[in-house]
Parts: sequence; C-alpha cells; structure tokens
Amino acid sequence: MKHKGVRASVHHALGAAAMRYPAVGVSVVAALVDLLHRYEHAPGLVADLAAATAERHDDAKLALLLLREVGQVDPAHYKAQEKRDAPGVRNVAAFMCELSSVLPKLVATNVSVLMPHLHGESYPMRNAIVTVLGNLLATEYHEAPQDNGATAQLQAHLRTKQVSVSAAHVTARALHAV
Repeated sequence: MKHKGVRASVHHALGAAAMRYPAVGVSVVAALVDLLHRYEHAPGLVADLAAATAERHDDAKLALLLLREVGQVDPAHYKAQEKRDAPGVRNVAAFMCELSSVLPKLVATNVSVLMPHLHGESYPMRNAIVTVLGNLLATEYHEAPQDNGATAQLQAHLRTKQVSVSAAHVTARALHAV
C-alpha cells in the first residue's frame, strides 16, 4: 500500500477488530501468518500493522499473538517446509527481524518463545533469531545510559557474539549464539 492514509485506515480497521473481538483476532492472526508464508512483501507490512496497533490501542496483543504463533510452530516443521517452500520460511524469519526493529521491548520480553527455533535445523530461522538478538542488543546499547561498567560489559558480550558469528561451522555458530 503506497498511500499512507489507506495504510493507516487498514491498520486501524484490522487492529480494532482484532483487539475488540477475540474470535476475530484469532482469524486475523491466522490470516496474517498465512500472508507471511505466501508473499515476500508481507513481513514489513505485518510488522508495521502490529506496531501501529500497539501504538494506537496501547496494547501489543496483536504483535504478541503473532510472535507466539510463529514461536509455537515446531522447529522441525520449518525445516520440512523449507524443503518445499523456502520463501515462506524466509518471510517468517524476515517478519521476526522486522518486529524486533519496530517493537524491541515486546520481543525482548517474549524472546523465550523463539528460543526453541535456535536449536532447530532451519538456517533462516536460526539466522533470524541471531539477528533478533542483535537488534535487541543494539537497541539496548543505544538506549542505555552511558555507564562505563555497563558499557564495558555490553561490549564484551558483543565481542563474544562477534566471535560466535564468525565461527566456521554452522553448529558452532548455533551453540555460541545462545
């Protein structure tokens, strides 16, 4: 949607319906997850919808439901889906990254929902979770007060993450990312 007024109206309509009526919210979440699996441009739009709904209604329930829906899928299912529909898995991974950029506090408090996918076999999902964690660290680094002790500790943690990302073997990267 190129026109911002139309986009805002659609965000308002979907967000209001999802927030006001729980049964509709379940249907909206299912439809949005289906969109994520089918269309490459959907991750940014769905993340924007979740952020706009959270901002407008002061309740991030829609974003939380989307995050939980993605997190509840068995990691083996994403690996199997990757073989027959790789763009769908990449779109879900891109959505997680986008959501961590627009709603970092929500993702930070619910990152445990995504952790089982870090041990899964789907590379796009593991890569997305590492990116989500990096986004959260970067957000915290930029928002943190300039305390020298906290800054030094965060920089040491970032150096450890940098070593784990540059590890040669995929399994070593996955194990160091935790």
